[in-house]
Amino acid sequence: PKISSFILELGATLSEDEYEKRGENVWVAKSAKVADTAFLNGPLIIDEGAEVRHCAFIRGNAIVGKNCVVGNSAELKNAVLFGKKVLEDGKYDVVISFGGFNSLGVSLAAAWKGIPIVLHEANRKAGKATRLLGHFAKRIYVPYGVRIPRRKAGQVKHAGYPVRDEIKLLPAEESKAAFGFAAEANILLVLGGSQGAAALNEWANAKFQKLADAGIDVLCVCGPGKDKFENRAIKAADGKTRQIKFLEFCDNMAAAMSASKVVVARAGAGTIAELARCRLPSVIVPYPYAADNHQFENAKCFERQGGCVVLEQRNLHKLFDEVLEIFGNEKLKENMEKNLERVDDLNDASKIVSDLSEIARSE
Repeated sequence: PKISSFILELGATLSEDEYEKRGENVWVAKSAKVADTAFLNGPLIIDEGAEVRHCAFIRGNAIVGKNCVVGNSAELKNAVLFGKKVLEDGKYDVVISFGGFNSLGVSLAAAWKGIPIVLHEANRKAGKATRLLGHFAKRIYVPYGVRIPRRKAGQVKHAGYPVRDEIKLLPAEESKAAFGFAAEANILLVLGGSQGAAALNEWANAKFQKLADAGIDVLCVCGPGKDKFENRAIKAADGKTRQIKFLEFCDNMAAAMSASKVVVARAGAGTIAELARCRLPSVIVPYPYAADNHQFENAKCFERQGGCVVLEQRNLHKLFDEVLEIFGNEKLKENMEKNLERVDDLNDASKIVSDLSEIARSE
């Protein structure tokens, strides 16, 4: 934790003229060379003149010093060997990968052993794992409207995002009570994704008085290590008591969404799919440092589908007005809910299940 804090504090002081931010808490000097297939996890600083080579793994809590070279990682080799053992022990017919660091070793082991690989790319810009594994994949599922060039016929198919069965609308009154809110509470849910979002947490805390005066309660899921605010209850302008509650983590997202009328959230593909499933109008603030700016692409597509309003983080001063507009406009909320139903229909996973069964039988 001390090393992590030191890197975060140091990264915050780095000049934007000399360093760019890539992903969550990763700072890369503009003079550094980083291979497109390198895997970087923060907190991480890559200093001037450094080189991070093809398929290097940097797990985080690291500083790559000036002019240092990081080569291919033994960790990747070990991950592939571990994946090979898992596949041999389990006698699997197909491997499906949803991207990310953890999928790479098992997927490469499957390619090594000749087991069919199926990729599911949830974002509207393919991530590094998908770009690398796409060379070996039997099938690649991508969101509707997305194309991956230079792929053989039949390899790429369109599919939505499979949503967990437990994510569904629950009775609103019971859901509010689960978090200690009154039955008549008008709740704004603030979500920063699995890692939280400091900017959204701070906005919710700073604007609570104005939100309360507008008749709005707040439930804010802060993210690991970012729960630095205290729950509060205050008298609003109408004399009623309004509450703001902060959770580091929420293990009952269905209840949180069912309790709420509007959401402020990041633009992860999973979050967007769950908002559609729960028919929940939202203001989406894409994480500005997401790899390949994929959150912005996710958000703009969702907005075109009529499911949300998109606001870039640099315009957070406008967020209160956007939230108030949705709360106070019943016709807008009704239209959004209808559009969200159409978006949710695209997330039917039955086509994926049927296709996986066919692939398994044909091999």
